[in-house]
Amino acid sequence: MKQMLKTTASLVAILLAAVALLSSHQTAPNEDERPEIPLSADDAAAAPLQGTWKLLASKWNADTKQFADNTVYKIYTRSRFAFVYFNPADHSFTGAGGGSYAVDGNQFTERLEYFSFDTTAVGSTQTFHFEIKDGIFHQSGTLNTEKYPGYQIHEFYQRIEPGIGALKDKHPLAGVWNIEEASYGGSKQDIAARYGKAVKIITPGYFYGAFFNPETGYFNGVTFGTWEATGDQYTETIEAYSWDKSAVGKTYTFNWKVEGGKFYQTGKINSDRYTNYEIVEVSGRAE
Repeated sequence: MKQMLKTTASLVAILLAAVALLSSHQTAPNEDERPEIPLSADDAAAAPLQGTWKLLASKWNADTKQFADNTVYKIYTRSRFAFVYFNPADHSFTGAGGGSYAVDGNQFTERLEYFSFDTTAVGSTQTFHFEIKDGIFHQSGTLNTEKYPGYQIHEFYQRIEPGIGALKDKHPLAGVWNIEEASYGGSKQDIAARYGKAVKIITPGYFYGAFFNPETGYFNGVTFGTWEATGDQYTETIEAYSWDKSAVGKTYTFNWKVEGGKFYQTGKINSDRYTNYEIVEVSGRAE
């Protein structure tokens, strides 16, 4: 543990020094025939951030140890961001957050729709400076929430895959989806009433699902991992699962189709908490 912290601290120091010198798994086949959506000015500004990033090193409020054992991923789509923290050693879920964002020059502002570390921060906006060079994304600035006032952040992420990009160039599943109808364990769910909102992001190689209420700050949970699809079979391999860590490392296969702008997913999962648990979801495309 001490050696890992020392290595992390050294990497932070190296990356911080490098910043001072800055001058300012899978790709799925093309099965979507929709025309390319032209980039707006806002999309063009956000383009450098779009993609999936993995944390290399960090410095939080002069403390490099707080989440030293965690793996952290952050995803930016055309208009949304999402992140997840988890400990791969014991399969525990640590936290997650996300919402919408906008870019202005070398700054971006995130509007939190869920933030498990401090739910009172939901609805707030947080502005950070960013630089991207040689595939390394450096985020710096001050987080200000009720729990974390004046909290200094330096984060260094490595790009692990590009953005979702033009929809016609990716698998029809790639994009951002809002879960509109669902049945879990044979019980039909009123998504708006029970959760508020449920969002699923599918990048070229990863999936990310979050259940939360942006109006009340309520956070229900997050699932994250890798995916692949063959024919009408869609398979998820779980890397983080806030509801039951026994699901981590397991692979679940679902039937899927995209039809009429809707993503239909049906199948079952098995874990210590959820035995032969049926999942039926119908999602509408948001991006």
